[in-house]
Amino acid sequence: FGYGGIRNMLAAARRAEELESPEQISPRVPLAHLAVGMSLYYSGESSAAKQPLVEALRLTGVDQPVMRITVLCALSFVATDLEHVEEAESHAREARVVVDRFGLEWIPQSSAVPIALGLALAERGRVTEAQIELERGHSARQRFPYLSPWPTLVGLLALAPIKAARGDRDGGRALLVESRAIIETLPDAGRFTELLERRERE
Repeated sequence: FGYGGIRNMLAAARRAEELESPEQISPRVPLAHLAVGMSLYYSGESSAAKQPLVEALRLTGVDQPVMRITVLCALSFVATDLEHVEEAESHAREARVVVDRFGLEWIPQSSAVPIALGLALAERGRVTEAQIELERGHSARQRFPYLSPWPTLVGLLALAPIKAARGDRDGGRALLVESRAIIETLPDAGRFTELLERRERE
């Protein structure tokens, strides 16, 4: 998802959304809303990203746990970016409850849950807990190398400054090197190019 770059991903997602009939809700509608919301977030437009994600969650039932954890994690990312940290943590913890309830710990999509939770905890200043969660997410993403690169970058660029601030500067730099290697394979990395450059200057 999104290997052609953020701009192309957003254009394709908006086109998919436009093609859906407003009179008849198909299973593709929440997917289209999710794609638009995630693409906007990855573009750095978190305020605009929230509404399509809220709509995607509204249309995703409790009998769709994989879709639900994906939407909840996206909403958590957005809420953290908007500094709504309690909301961000709540979404991430709800996603974890869904993972636990349905026994989804070993599916690829569940790897975004500790990243979302770690991001929210870091924003709240709970860096020890945040590091544990972000490292868990990083390890999980490494088990699935063909996953979308975007949540991986979210986690790497959140974990790097935490490791550096807690005395592991080499570990932090290694995560930035890993991030750059991913970004350089992509034609358009949206918000992540600027975020990486900021982390490298810190």
